Amino acid sequence: DGQLRFINAGHNAPLLYSKEKDDFVGLHDGGPVLGLFPDATFNEGLATLASGDVLIAFTDGVTEAENAAEQEFGEERLRLVVSAAAKKPAKEILEDVATAVGLWSKGVRQHDDITILVLKKN
Repeated sequence: DGQLRFINAGHNAPLLYSKEKDDFVGLHDGGPVLGLFPDATFNEGLATLASGDVLIAFTDGVTEAENAAEQEFGEERLRLVVSAAAKKPAKEILEDVATAVGLWSKGVRQHDDITILVLKKN
C-alpha cells in the first residue's frame, strides 16, 4: 500500500521525493542519537509513497563531502541531483548521486563515510 513507517535516531532525515508534487518531504520523526540519552523517547513517523516517488537515505558524509575550496556538497545540491534523476530507476538515481558527490569532492580526502540508499516505488 506504499506506507512507510520510520524512526530517526539522530541521523540525517531521509528525503522523500514526491513525483506528484515535484518536491521533497523531510522525514524527521524520531528522537535523539540512539544510545546517548538513557530515557530518550522516539516518535514513529508514517509516510505514504505513491508510484514514482523516491526515498533517499544517506549519511552525513554525503552532504558534508567537501570540494577543494572546502565547500560542502550540501542537502540542496543532493535534492537537485535526485529531482533531476527522479524519472530513472533507483539504481541509476544512486549512480547519479554517487557520481555528483565524487565529482564535487574529486581529489579531496573525505573525513566521513559516504553511504546512500535509494528506493523507488513502482
